[in-house]
Amino acid sequence: MLRLITLLAVLTGLWAAPSHAGWFDRKVMVISVEREPWEITTLGGARVKSELITITVPENRSRRDTRPIAVRMVRVPAREPSGLPPVLVLADGSAIERARGVRWAAYRALSEVTDVILVDPRGIGQSEKPLDCVSSARWDGRITSRRNFVKLHRQAFRECQAFWQALGTDLRGYTLHESADDLAAIADIFGGKVSILGSGTGSQHALAMVKHHPKKVERIALTGVRGLGQTVAYPDEFDPYLDRLQRVIDADRGALNRFPDISESIRELTERLDKNPQTITVVSADKRAETVRVVSGYYIQRAIADAVRNPDQLRTLLEGLWQASENNDFSYFERQVQRLIPDRITVEAAPTLFALHQGADKKRLRRVREQARTSPMGDALSFPMPHIASVGRMYRGRNSVRQRPSANVPTLVFIGTLDGYAPEPAVRKATRGLRKNRVIVTVENGGHDIFFDSSEVVPTIRSFLQRDTVAGRTISTPPPVVSPRAPQSASTRRRGENT
Repeated sequence: MLRLITLLAVLTGLWAAPSHAGWFDRKVMVISVEREPWEITTLGGARVKSELITITVPENRSRRDTRPIAVRMVRVPAREPSGLPPVLVLADGSAIERARGVRWAAYRALSEVTDVILVDPRGIGQSEKPLDCVSSARWDGRITSRRNFVKLHRQAFRECQAFWQALGTDLRGYTLHESADDLAAIADIFGGKVSILGSGTGSQHALAMVKHHPKKVERIALTGVRGLGQTVAYPDEFDPYLDRLQRVIDADRGALNRFPDISESIRELTERLDKNPQTITVVSADKRAETVRVVSGYYIQRAIADAVRNPDQLRTLLEGLWQASENNDFSYFERQVQRLIPDRITVEAAPTLFALHQGADKKRLRRVREQARTSPMGDALSFPMPHIASVGRMYRGRNSVRQRPSANVPTLVFIGTLDGYAPEPAVRKATRGLRKNRVIVTVENGGHDIFFDSSEVVPTIRSFLQRDTVAGRTISTPPPVVSPRAPQSASTRRRGENT
């Protein structure tokens, strides 16, 4: 009887609590909404009137004492409203920042038929985020071996974890589930249902939304897909990409003479540098400072992994590989130094914590280790995962967070055959649970930023969002030029320098 009375007292207390105690209920997802005029200034100088919307949400909905944080988005109103749900745009990084660049044309085309909402997820871009952490982890003449990459990035994360906690950041609040709840709150602001365009890392947020709130999603279009269970990439899934790249090389006599086997060329260069690291000196743009690095094969693998997203980078990459292999000229790889191996390692909180929470199960990690032994790319494809997973294991989610969504939401998936970041086998697996209503459009020779590889991509997305019937098909685009550039004469070089 005493237990019954106690239970009734607790329930009465919860019922009598103030309404804003919704922080404890995942169904109450937003604390406040603010709107203000905004203007997007594009690279072309156009000024587009829009609206900045800020929602305040709990940093961690599972905690009573959590603090509020701001999630921001920009609404680009439809030119000719059609009654369609708005489309949430989730990009690699900040959708708001990307709208100022070359992607603006794609987003503007979508806004002809419906409102376009450029969303920066929690901790990203214009949304409130923990300060970037500049750690004390320095290279100081160390060889850029895998061992040192792992050691220094683990040191950096340990330092940054303490730094963010000292600032009051709840590091367990930066998960794709929390982000999906933010997106659901945004959907409620716009009538309860939205469509989504997710690209790259934005596709993970989009898939999390479909997984946790499928009834709030009318349609979803995905490019450059990285699945919920694919934060750690399988090295073997990169092999089909290398096969396709080899076919492009085979069709170009100049490139074929240099790379009869691109996989073996990468393997030979990395193994050579692992045995005999190369010292390179990088002069700053103002020519006042020099950076010295001792590069090994793992640095080369990381630089390649970063360069294979889009086909327009391949010609320069292949030229750089050839010069390094044949002439010991590392000019191409010197240009990547400040980004990949800066003097001090800086860590961004949200992307790192999202990756740690998604993590990988033991089976996947074991297979990655096995495949990395024979892959020309080793395990460099998704660095710093799984490399820092051991020091961030307290943030890893359960296996259920990696389960792919299963829903009847109409889904349009683009696959670029020359997208090294999202190879075709991985994309198909990531969206398998949506296959009942999934349409796949393959862009032959397309890359990660597939909007620019074919003039058919954006109209196809627009038709899909307008509820038109879109059939699966292959869009053919010309292969990239990968043959060596003709050497410039001294006079030509001088003219170029003087222009």
